[in-house]
Amino acid sequence: MNGLYFLPILLYLAFRFISRDARLLQTLDGRPAILRNSFQALASIIAAALFITAYAEPYWIDNIKSPVRKGEVVDFVIDLSLSQNAEDIKPNRLEAGKAAILKAADALNSDGITTLCLAFFTYSFNRLLECTEDIANFKAIVERLDPAMGGYIGGTNLLAAIPSDYDLIRSEVIPKKSRLTLFLITDGGKEMVRDKLTGAIKVLDSDWQEDELRKKVTELSKTGIRIIPVGIGGSKPAPVLVGDETYYSLLDESIIKKIASWSGSPERYFIMRDGADFGKWISDQIILSRKIDHYRDETKETDLWKYFLLLGIGFASLVFGKRH
Repeated sequence: MNGLYFLPILLYLAFRFISRDARLLQTLDGRPAILRNSFQALASIIAAALFITAYAEPYWIDNIKSPVRKGEVVDFVIDLSLSQNAEDIKPNRLEAGKAAILKAADALNSDGITTLCLAFFTYSFNRLLECTEDIANFKAIVERLDPAMGGYIGGTNLLAAIPSDYDLIRSEVIPKKSRLTLFLITDGGKEMVRDKLTGAIKVLDSDWQEDELRKKVTELSKTGIRIIPVGIGGSKPAPVLVGDETYYSLLDESIIKKIASWSGSPERYFIMRDGADFGKWISDQIILSRKIDHYRDETKETDLWKYFLLLGIGFASLVFGKRH
């Protein structure tokens, strides 16, 4: 009853007061007194009517169109080559990337996006988790990511970073009409070594052909899958131990930007360095760009009793207020 059980008592006291107050009902020869008393009587009737209406708990029904958004599936594909041990991002590239993925998973989960996939690559692609709604399991596997899973390989083949299992995932694993977004997390595989004879730093050839990579990214984007590259690494070469030899790894920002351009959105990429909130950026890319699939008819009730109650109290104050 919304706390209005006191209204019958209030109404009783109001009419009892009116009936016993001679000044309220008396008729005098003076017109001001007649007008005053008539006004007070009318105000008491209106107040009583408003209290009774409030007691009935009136409400207003609105018919609204509520948007139903498309399902979202997020696939994290992370580079597990030995260059991820570089410490130009603290504590190192891999651990910083893992922490960001965990933060993004929590943010996505809180917004109702619970289907997450996980894979890694070095020279080959390896699917760790074929999309799951078990966020706890997803996070547990992310925490265990280690270059040992990739065989402690020093090179990076970006061709292997582009999944080839999305047809299967779409047809058998994830909900129909879901939008699938791939976050490709890598340093780009730009590696250098110091020449033992001259001491000069020599840039090693890439482990992939750029034309082939552009073709794979373009073709996958045409299927409706969003590819968002994420570069991880500092602005200077960082030493990485591969076996007994020291290599130097430098984030290749140019290939990160090219992948974004090939995917159809040149501005949609992220460079992760110390201080950059990668986890929030990932979740924003999904949450803020969610698409509407259709609208659902819904009704919304708005309580009106409180307004009648306030008006009733206002009119009652005219009756019971101090009179001079």
